[in-house]
Amino acid sequence: MRFTAYNQYVHKMLHRWGPNVKEMMAIKKYLATQSISLTHPPWVGGMEVDLPRLYQTVQSVGGLKEVIEKKRWQRVADAMKIPKSAQDRVTKLDDIYCKYLLPYDTLSPGERQKLFEDVEKEWAARDVQVLTQDNSGSSDSNEEEVDDIQDESEECIVKGRNMPLNAFYRIARNTMSMWFRQPEPPATEVEQEFWKHVMTRQCHVCVHSGSIDSSGWGYGFPCSKNSPFARHPWNLKVLTNNSGSVLRSMGPIMGEYNL
Repeated sequence: MRFTAYNQYVHKMLHRWGPNVKEMMAIKKYLATQSISLTHPPWVGGMEVDLPRLYQTVQSVGGLKEVIEKKRWQRVADAMKIPKSAQDRVTKLDDIYCKYLLPYDTLSPGERQKLFEDVEKEWAARDVQVLTQDNSGSSDSNEEEVDDIQDESEECIVKGRNMPLNAFYRIARNTMSMWFRQPEPPATEVEQEFWKHVMTRQCHVCVHSGSIDSSGWGYGFPCSKNSPFARHPWNLKVLTNNSGSVLRSMGPIMGEYNL
């Protein structure tokens, strides 16, 4: 079984802008000046690597030269809590740092600060432009302009990769072991961790969700469109389309089935 997973960025759930996004945008901006494209974060063990955190971790253990000469990549991987089960995690972190962070690493503190100021100004200008468009009233042309202004860096849920179910489970296990010591942490601990990342926005946290259409096997209601129960109010596949449901105001929802 294969399906398209959706990436949910926990650190963007409340506010899109934060310390992690700021440094990530600075890294991408500088890479662009070096003709290096970074369309999405690289993966280790199926999980997106937190590039700002990787940079900060390497600096905290002495910098890239120290890490290479004293073979501290294992220590870096452990500090980032990347599971040991992740294939070639040490080699991949080395490759990722050299490809995406080495140019950024060469900047002086003053140059890096200037880069931060530039991305902050760009984000502020984008916010002002979007707000201006909203206040001036919506039209087709205005909506197109707003769409041009906004990109995936501002979204907290985006379409991800197509993957088999076993890969989905593997990534889920790796993500769980990265953030929790227990294989099955209590719900209160999970909720506390969730809100910590939502509020602090210090770490890049990406989790996956999947929507699988089970109508081929049945889901408690007949699959036939001609059935009188096809539009029954309790039919979960059409629940969001019911005239009396407030869910209609949300527009298309992932997983719904329109008859």
